[in-house]
Amino acid sequence: MSLAQQRVLDAGHIFRRQQESDFGIDAQIEIKESAKATGRLIAAQIKAGPSYFKDGNDAEFWHYVSARHRDLWLNHSLPVILILCDLERGTCHYALVSEETCVKAGERWKVRVPKSSLISADSAVELASIASPIVAASDFSIMAEHDQSHGLARRISLDIVVHPGPKPINKPLLGAIIRAGLKHGQSSRYFRDEIARKTHENRPVDVVCGFVYLRGGRSRVGLVGLPFPVDIERPVHPLAAPRVPWRTGRQRAAD
Repeated sequence: MSLAQQRVLDAGHIFRRQQESDFGIDAQIEIKESAKATGRLIAAQIKAGPSYFKDGNDAEFWHYVSARHRDLWLNHSLPVILILCDLERGTCHYALVSEETCVKAGERWKVRVPKSSLISADSAVELASIASPIVAASDFSIMAEHDQSHGLARRISLDIVVHPGPKPINKPLLGAIIRAGLKHGQSSRYFRDEIARKTHENRPVDVVCGFVYLRGGRSRVGLVGLPFPVDIERPVHPLAAPRVPWRTGRQRAAD
C-alpha cells in the first residue's frame, strides 16, 4: 500500500488508509486543486505483487473477483478504483470499477485494468475526473423534515428531492447528495413538539432516515422514491424505482 500512497502523492492528491475494517475498500483518495483539499473522494481497493499481473492480454491486466466484491464496488456511495501495484517496477495501474470494466468471466467477474493507465504525476486530471462531484445548493432540496424520535433515540426523517439540471443524475452525484442530506439531518434542530424538545434538545441525532426522490423534469413526472444505499447507486429509470427507505446513523434505534 505504501507504493500506491506514494504514487497518489506524486499525482498531487491526498491518500488516506482505511482505518476501520471495510470489506473490499483499502483507502480513500481526496482530490486537491490549487494545493487545497476539495472534499471530492475516490474509494480504492489495492492489490500488490506479481500474482496480480499474470492474467491479461497485450492491452490490459485481468483481476478476478467474486460477485460479492463486484456488487459492493458498483453499489458503493463513492466511485471505486482498483489499483494493481507492480512492486518490482514501482508502478501502479488502475481502473475505475464500472459495468464496462467489470465483466462476467465464467462463474466469476474480472476487472479489466489497462496497462497504459498509471497513477503518476501525469494522472492528476484523470483521477480528478473520477472523484465524487461537489454538490451545489441547486442540485437538491429538503422537501420535508420529520422528528420520529422514540424513547431516548433521536431520529430525523428527511424527504430529499433531486433536481434535474445540466449535471447528469448518476451514481457519484446521488451519493454526494445523500451525504449532504445526512449532514443536514445530523445537525437538525427540528422537534415535533415541546415534549420532544425537552427530551432530546441536548442529544445528538442517533439515526437519519428517509426517502430520495427524482423530480421528472420537463415531462412533469411526479416524485418517485428511490432506495438507499443499494439500488440508488445503480442507473435507474424514475418510473421503475420502488419507494424504499434508507437509514443510517451512529446506532440503530429500536423500532
